[in-house]
Amino acid sequence: MKKQKLSKLLERAENCDVEAMKGLIDYIRQPTGGTDTNENYSQGLRFFAESYYDEAIEDFSVAYEDPDLSNNTRKQSAYYVGLCFENRRHEDRDYHHAIKWYERAEALLYSLAAHRLGDIYETGIYHLNEDTYDYSHAIIHPNLYVAARHYLRAAILGNADCMHKISEMYSDGAAVVRNYERSFHWSLLAACHDQKYCGHLCLHFRDGVGIDENIFEAYVWAVMARGYTGYEYCNDLEARLSKKDVLRAQKEAEHRDRLSYYYNRDVFVLYDYMSETLKQAKPEDTETTILAIGGGAPSRSEDGPDPNAGDESPEPDRERSSVLAVRLKDWSISSFTKLTFHIRPKGRSVQIVFGRKKALLGFAEFAGMFSPYALPLCVDHFKSQNSTEPAVDYFSSSLACSVNKNFSRPNHKVVSLVNSRMRGIFGFSSINEKAFVWITGSDQRQKSLKARIKIMVHYLD
Repeated sequence: MKKQKLSKLLERAENCDVEAMKGLIDYIRQPTGGTDTNENYSQGLRFFAESYYDEAIEDFSVAYEDPDLSNNTRKQSAYYVGLCFENRRHEDRDYHHAIKWYERAEALLYSLAAHRLGDIYETGIYHLNEDTYDYSHAIIHPNLYVAARHYLRAAILGNADCMHKISEMYSDGAAVVRNYERSFHWSLLAACHDQKYCGHLCLHFRDGVGIDENIFEAYVWAVMARGYTGYEYCNDLEARLSKKDVLRAQKEAEHRDRLSYYYNRDVFVLYDYMSETLKQAKPEDTETTILAIGGGAPSRSEDGPDPNAGDESPEPDRERSSVLAVRLKDWSISSFTKLTFHIRPKGRSVQIVFGRKKALLGFAEFAGMFSPYALPLCVDHFKSQNSTEPAVDYFSSSLACSVNKNFSRPNHKVVSLVNSRMRGIFGFSSINEKAFVWITGSDQRQKSLKARIKIMVHYLD
């Protein structure tokens, strides 16, 4: 392949072009001519295994310069020279020469060399003062921008560990511009290449990071992760699906496992299958957010319910809702004061806590069970108690504006509806048991809202 064409392939692959990545990996696998080994390379391996690093450097250097050897052997020779410089006795280590040889191997498209360069520049290399056992002097200064460049090169060459690294960098905005869609793209590639990253992809689907929130897909990838995902975590996702969907998800996980076989010769089979699956997914198959939480006045999310659809929320699966409702009622709570609602806007989820018992609901599930106004009510009350924003007004329709543009319900009716739904969910028969109550001031028109449930909104996690 000509250098110009190869350069264009690398550039396209760095911009998330999967077809370019396939072209690169096909190019790497193709025989390039030359022999796969010679006496110097074989002798270098023996010296390296026995920790005779100076002798290994000499043999591997000669092998690297041999034009009769294949590119595959030459790049491995350069990589081994770098390892030898790093692994010599402490006083003889030469990290600058190691980097030079890693860069030579990377230029020949060796992903392990690019990965090692990324690790070196991410953490830096420090000199150990053997008298004080203090790492006081930087031999190689950390440089996250350079590290990201090498990690990206390794990722496009098929290194699953670096695919995951790049996904995290895009998610955190570390050394790259934060981009959740690219974070999801690299997380999907990493999971398709290596089983241990299935659990991380599961979080993208569960929390809706770079992709629409999809509990079904989150559970499928949690099942595929096997031991890499905690059983409690998997069980919590399972509780949010109907029995029918659980069985369907488990069969789907088995099907994807057969497709991938991880380390299969064609590592993109599962990725191509997922790409088609996500393209064919219907909008109504994914859960939606009913509230956009952030600065300024509350507003209805573009993915929210139809503002002209009345007061009813988009119903989640009935069987799943009934399972959740039974689970909450079985907690046998005696008072709303014993409950805590943890609302996480970034994860689009609400965790209900009662002692050691916990239930995690997506925003749509929470809205379907407790009414579409429950989330705006909880968040607005939290804001009024913990910021300078005004209290929820008894006569206005501020809560309804987060769900319905028609402002058809005044706040006191919203509170009444939410209280009624909550009593039904938790099995309270007494109408005196209320989650939210109005307290009347000296002026009959001055009524302040009090929550008997402890409400916590976590904006940063």
